[in-house]
Amino acid sequence: MAVLASTDIPFTNNKQLALAAQQTANIKRQTFIDQPVPPYQPGDMWANGATVYVCIKEKALGQNFDQSDWQLLLKYIDEQGLYVGNFSFNQGIGGTLTLGGINNGNGVLIVLDSNGDTIAYLDGGNGGFDTLSIGNLISPSVYNVNDDDQTINVSSNINAALASIPPLNNGNVKLVFQNDISENLDISNYLGDGTIEIDLNGHAFNGNVYNHGNSPQYIYFHDGTINGDGDSVTLNDAVFEVDRCTYVKCENIKLYGNGNPTYGFYCHSGSTLYLQNCEAYNVQEAMSAGTGGEIEVDTCKGLGSKYGIHAFYGGRITAFGSQPGGSTADSLGVSGEIFPSGGATVDTGAATPPAAPPTTKSWSATSADNWSDNGYDWMGEGFPRQGNYGYGTRTGYWFFGSGPHSTLNGKSIKSMRVYVTRKSSGGSAGAETIRIKWHTYASKPSGNPSAMESSDYVDVSLKWGQSAWVTLPSSFCTAFANGKAYGIGINIGSSKANYAAMSASCKLEATYS
Repeated sequence: MAVLASTDIPFTNNKQLALAAQQTANIKRQTFIDQPVPPYQPGDMWANGATVYVCIKEKALGQNFDQSDWQLLLKYIDEQGLYVGNFSFNQGIGGTLTLGGINNGNGVLIVLDSNGDTIAYLDGGNGGFDTLSIGNLISPSVYNVNDDDQTINVSSNINAALASIPPLNNGNVKLVFQNDISENLDISNYLGDGTIEIDLNGHAFNGNVYNHGNSPQYIYFHDGTINGDGDSVTLNDAVFEVDRCTYVKCENIKLYGNGNPTYGFYCHSGSTLYLQNCEAYNVQEAMSAGTGGEIEVDTCKGLGSKYGIHAFYGGRITAFGSQPGGSTADSLGVSGEIFPSGGATVDTGAATPPAAPPTTKSWSATSADNWSDNGYDWMGEGFPRQGNYGYGTRTGYWFFGSGPHSTLNGKSIKSMRVYVTRKSSGGSAGAETIRIKWHTYASKPSGNPSAMESSDYVDVSLKWGQSAWVTLPSSFCTAFANGKAYGIGINIGSSKANYAAMSASCKLEATYS
């Protein structure tokens, strides 16, 4: 058997093995818990209490420690969070990023491009982007656009169906009644080249109609009855009013005033209204044009307690075929023009008015504020908040004076709804649950208000800047009818998840008899 002596192994191999072992050791990282003593190398860690450093400069054995060899990685970590010098990352996952707050002041988020130029700067007071690309922007200050034709079947709450149409409408949108509907209708401020068609489909609309600022939008009503609510007519005491609209047409519409309001169909302020095969009854003036308004009366009939057709203050009416008559005069054109004079025969009709509909009335909030339960009292901000994002749990109030209470106390209330808008600030920009309740205050009390007295509530989900008509439960109707409720508020407890701020504007509407 052969024996291999150590001298048979070359010395150079032993040296190479030692160097390889040293290189392996050099690759291993060290973690120091006291002030480091060389040797150390980049990547070594130094945990100095709760502060963590990383080595950025190598030192050999025998060299002196230098603080500049080490870079702050983490300042400290405690139960409140992670505190860093510079924190680099290439992805963040999940959860909530909160910048700023009560003690930290305004949070700031800065985004730079590859050249180091600021393209986005957001802080607690201001926000700005160099270029912003958004697929669907929801904001009360920006008009959304509709370019599609669509048909919407409506069984109730036609205002909500109308609100689903973006203000800049280039499509042809048709709202089709499925049954009689009772509410007041406001069609206002639609732009674009589209059409909004209201097909009553042989049914009755129990309420008044206000068309305002629709230009060049085409508004078209046809085939049904408008049974006006005499207690809550439009701004100018009309059942059907056209104000600053490019073109509105009514065809095969029977209109009843109920309570003898001043106007049946009333067109003014540079608007144009075309009435074809329409009728108007139980009003003082069946069809009237004023202040630059123009009406074409085509084969219409009806009876006004004063005038059939009336043009005044630069208004103009063109009548042909037939026109309504009046108890005082069939036609009156003082300070206005009726053309051609005597161009239409008078037809007073023979319609039997339907029963008067329930009254629909609305009230706008006169003031608003929010209360904090953490010693801050009334915040004096002039708008409601709910939830807790600091400064205590908030309860928001809209105050309406004594109007709703004095009107609805003792009435038989058929339905109630409220129109609310979430502010474009406060809490998450995404949808939050807004909890609506009723309260017992006509105006803001001087001291601590009691908690929202209603255990009744209704929830609505709103993003920043979104508005909604919210139908209130029957329990709200009962509270207003028995004289207990005065106004509307919001309260969702101490939840931070549903913290939200609302606009000071709020409209409360009730239908009653």
